[in-house]
Amino acid sequence: MERKLETIKGRMKWFLGFINPKIKDLSNQDLFRLWNEIREIAFGEMGRYAIRDRSLVDWPEKRDQAVKIQTVIKDCLVRVLSTARRPKKWMIEPEFNKSERDVPEGEDLGRLGAALEKVILAETQNKPVPGWARDYIALPVEPEMRVLADGEKVMVAIGKVEVKLLMEFLSVLSQVPLNLIEMCQREDCGNYFFRGTKKPKRYCSNKCAWVIASRERRSTQPGREREKKMASYKRAKMRETGHKNLKIQKRRGKTE
Repeated sequence: MERKLETIKGRMKWFLGFINPKIKDLSNQDLFRLWNEIREIAFGEMGRYAIRDRSLVDWPEKRDQAVKIQTVIKDCLVRVLSTARRPKKWMIEPEFNKSERDVPEGEDLGRLGAALEKVILAETQNKPVPGWARDYIALPVEPEMRVLADGEKVMVAIGKVEVKLLMEFLSVLSQVPLNLIEMCQREDCGNYFFRGTKKPKRYCSNKCAWVIASRERRSTQPGREREKKMASYKRAKMRETGHKNLKIQKRRGKTE
């Protein structure tokens, strides 16, 4: 396993990077590389037995499957963050009474346990989940188990890579402060990123920060931006024509 994937921080960055790109636009080579990483994250050294190499070149199938996994993990992250960032009174002090909890007298399972009980009971009886219990995250999974063996190594694995990857993501998510996971503040980006430090960070990359800075500069200094573009255009024309004293006539505006 690559060293960057061996740490919690490295894995968290991988998951956030996984949910950001447009998988449908990936080349076959990039898709193959992505699936190598998926099986490494999900199954470790046994990945080549859990997902055979020959199946990785089923391009349409693997592309669609990767998109589905991406959607599930992104939806999970959105739900977790939206719940965790609500006011504390909603997250820690849900409004309910003893009769609503239906917990035997003298026994206290705690708020999380009570919420889990209510969610499971509602699902088994096909009834709506109480409002306060919906403030907690409930992700039902039905893993299919199977045994993978390689010489002296034996591992019980979850057959569905979708389920295994989601469980790995939740395991990583439980080990990092949620306030370090941010969404890029560039409106036309929306990528998630892991801040990793206490220093505030607004954008997922230097590219996004540069784009926003350029937009703000153009809106506050439109005249200066036009002059810079004119100078750049003039230099290009001088190189093209070979004239050093080339005069560029300004275009008339629409209102002139």
